[in-house]
Amino acid sequence: MSQVETKVNYVLGIVLCIQILFCFVIAIFYGVFRNQTVDDYYYIDWTTYSTPVDSIIIFFTYFVLINTMIPISLIVSIEMVKLFQKYFIDKDKFMFS
Repeated sequence: MSQVETKVNYVLGIVLCIQILFCFVIAIFYGVFRNQTVDDYYYIDWTTYSTPVDSIIIFFTYFVLINTMIPISLIVSIEMVKLFQKYFIDKDKFMFS
């Protein structure tokens, strides 16, 4: 792997960790909100699942929703740049040994 790919993988790992942290915080806030307001909002049906199960569902829901923080186009762009660099290196007569 090149240095650029290594750095991009490192940054994507950091973004993934931040995404998981966001989802975890949102799930905790949802659990707190549900426990505090379960009696106030009579028109919401809270009887489907328990609070921990709903928090886990919320975690994975937001994980899918926030998934666009990691763009696939970034990896495609890196591959295109490497392709163009290879072409110009192949055509450069001064780099021939």
